[in-house]
Amino acid sequence: MLDLPPFAYDSREVRSKVPDNIRAYFPEAIERDFGAGLNLGVAVSSVKMPWGDYLWMDRLGRVIAFERKTYSDLLSSMSETKQAVFDDKTLHKLTRQLWLCTQHAQRTYLVLEGTPWVDLEGKLLGRRHVRSVEQMLRRYELEGRVIIWMTRDPMDTAKQIVDLYCLSQRESGVWPRV
Repeated sequence: MLDLPPFAYDSREVRSKVPDNIRAYFPEAIERDFGAGLNLGVAVSSVKMPWGDYLWMDRLGRVIAFERKTYSDLLSSMSETKQAVFDDKTLHKLTRQLWLCTQHAQRTYLVLEGTPWVDLEGKLLGRRHVRSVEQMLRRYELEGRVIIWMTRDPMDTAKQIVDLYCLSQRESGVWPRV
């Protein structure tokens, strides 16, 4: 069993706007899902974590992990190296991060944030790169180890994460359908 605060995010995520957006959105989501005036005392805590960017335990003690990547982070090194995607260190690192999450958490989500398939200069990526990345992502999904979500921006990412947190704390104990 992990010793986690009610809701933890990796301290390296502080550079993104997601933790601030999560803090801002939590009160609204809790009031919506659990009733006005209810204070669940959800502490959003920064912790240096060896795996996952966002972690919490659901009502039944199951660990839920999120790994967040922006498309630009995922794809930037591809445009620099001009190599096959699977030779890219970024993707190997992502594969290792996701593997660690699946070893420690009962549910792992990969959140891809931003505009898909556009490099840092706003140009569409070549078909080979897109196909390689899509194949890798589908392999994760087919193996049933990782659920992939796509979000528009840090606010959308924060809302999706908080909404799933609230759903995971409800009475039913049923996993959300994705």
